[in-house]
Amino acid sequence: MRLTEQIKDAIITHYKSYDHPRWHLKAKERKLLKDRLEDGYTVEELKMAIDGLHLTDWNMGKNPGGTEYLGIYYAFHEDKIDGRISTAEKHAKEMERERSVKEKLDREHSERVKANQDRVEAGENSTKLYREALRKSSDTMN
Repeated sequence: MRLTEQIKDAIITHYKSYDHPRWHLKAKERKLLKDRLEDGYTVEELKMAIDGLHLTDWNMGKNPGGTEYLGIYYAFHEDKIDGRISTAEKHAKEMERERSVKEKLDREHSERVKANQDRVEAGENSTKLYREALRKSSDTMN
């Protein structure tokens, strides 16, 4: 795949979305981007590599030196990119699993609330019917 302005802009915009507003693509980074495209990586995979970079504790500064390693180099380097993509994929699957569990719990909760409302309404109806029956029986007795 060829590095077009549209692809370059998509990658820059995605990278900047991670709180790198003043960052701009330098010559070395442009070459890395071009090389990965030539290797057959898609724009979505390159975005995932950026996501994976920002999901890695070590790169986020949770390392002995407390240094952040968030340069695009660490996302697109040929030795790193597959690991970054894998990290992003695992995270996406985990988020999907959590969303699915939350939806299931929300659905079960809604069903329980509805069942309780039905029971309350049924209880109110039976109480109402009982009171009416009492009133009618006392009316007939008088």
